[in-house]
Amino acid sequence: MFTDMKEALEAEALELTPLGSGQSAAASLVVAHQARDKDDLADLLGALGLPCGEDDLVTLLPHLTTPDGTPTTGDTMPANAFTATAASMLNNSDGPEHVRESLGLSESELAEALQFTTPTCPPVRAAWRSAVPGGL
Repeated sequence: MFTDMKEALEAEALELTPLGSGQSAAASLVVAHQARDKDDLADLLGALGLPCGEDDLVTLLPHLTTPDGTPTTGDTMPANAFTATAASMLNNSDGPEHVRESLGLSESELAEALQFTTPTCPPVRAAWRSAVPGGL
């Protein structure tokens, strides 16, 4: 019993350091992914001693999720950097097969990237590339 008490006293003597801004932001983001709505987010942040002012809540609102996992506000974003890059290339008039081969994507990853493309004018640039011998 004496050893347990000694360890407990030593633990109480440890100095606690406050969270850094990066740690606080990361913790707030994790909490936002678990919150149901703005009020729930404010309650959770307050209970954990994290910043929960109106400005803090506004920046975290796009990270709230619904029960099915989709964001409640803001535009959806690609799940990873490869998908985001593929969507960017597709929006830049690169052909789907070229994008898939360049990034080494599977068919399903390419299909996901196609969901994030914006409809534009006909791909003039891609047609021009195919007309130039050797492409660009």
